[in-house]
Amino acid sequence: MFVALEGIDGSGKTTVSSRLREKLESDGIKVFLTHEPTFSVDSIAGKLVSQRDAESALKLFFMFTEDRYRHQAEISEKLDQGYLVLCDRYIYSSFAYQGSLLEGIFGTPERVVTWMSGVSEIIKIRPDLNVYLDISADTAIKRIWNRRNITGFEDLQYLDRVRSYYTGVLRKHLVIMNGEDSIERIVDAIYRIIRQ
Repeated sequence: MFVALEGIDGSGKTTVSSRLREKLESDGIKVFLTHEPTFSVDSIAGKLVSQRDAESALKLFFMFTEDRYRHQAEISEKLDQGYLVLCDRYIYSSFAYQGSLLEGIFGTPERVVTWMSGVSEIIKIRPDLNVYLDISADTAIKRIWNRRNITGFEDLQYLDRVRSYYTGVLRKHLVIMNGEDSIERIVDAIYRIIRQ
């Protein structure tokens, strides 16, 4: 089984995925925990992240898609070896984060996602379950500013636009959880879905 955890920055994906892995492994389930991007955004991507324009968004989308194309081979191998794969971010993160900056080119979120879906046809390994941890942009900013590492996505208006992709045009692909609930309740809820 392949499970992707999605959400805006500060939604708790990393903590939830780590705790979920522990809970599943305590049941004797082999879990491979991974994340995207597989590289550090301190590189070229780090410079593009802080630029909120369509050209930078296009470059990032292609960069993340190329990274995902390579990453899917590792995910496929782990699935073949009998692992349950948990991924902190996958394809819908690109759709939400870069998509919200491409509306100037395409006009609507629906047209943006249609184009991104076409480009992403090279990604053959897709999650069996996409879980979205929903939090407000206000909550995200409060949580993010308590971190040591700042990524460049710390902008209230931008995070609100990204969230609107998850809760709007991408909603039908996601199991939505209240990311403002306790970590324990979120982990238990996802665990129950996986075990079913």
